Amino acid sequence: MTVTVNDVLGLRDSLVARGRTGAEVLMGLRAELYALLELESPLPTKSTVTVDHLVEAENARDADPHFTSAHHYVQKKHATALWHRVDELVEEAGVR
Repeated sequence: MTVTVNDVLGLRDSLVARGRTGAEVLMGLRAELYALLELESPLPTKSTVTVDHLVEAENARDADPHFTSAHHYVQKKHATALWHRVDELVEEAGVR
């Protein structure tokens, strides 16, 4: 399943029907979209970490010293990409 603009609007309408208003709708929508996207593309496991990821993670520590491991780096990179996709879907649907 790929999340579509119609899915976004349906989720929004569901939140409104459950009594959510204003910022609650947007926050709830973003959380539900993230969950759907993560179901489609789960966070990477340790077995997905490659040598390239080890190098990327080590280089990224200069900008973000909080990476505890290459696995943490890969998961954060993946999760950040999901949040960017959430933002894109919300924008495409015109939800504010």
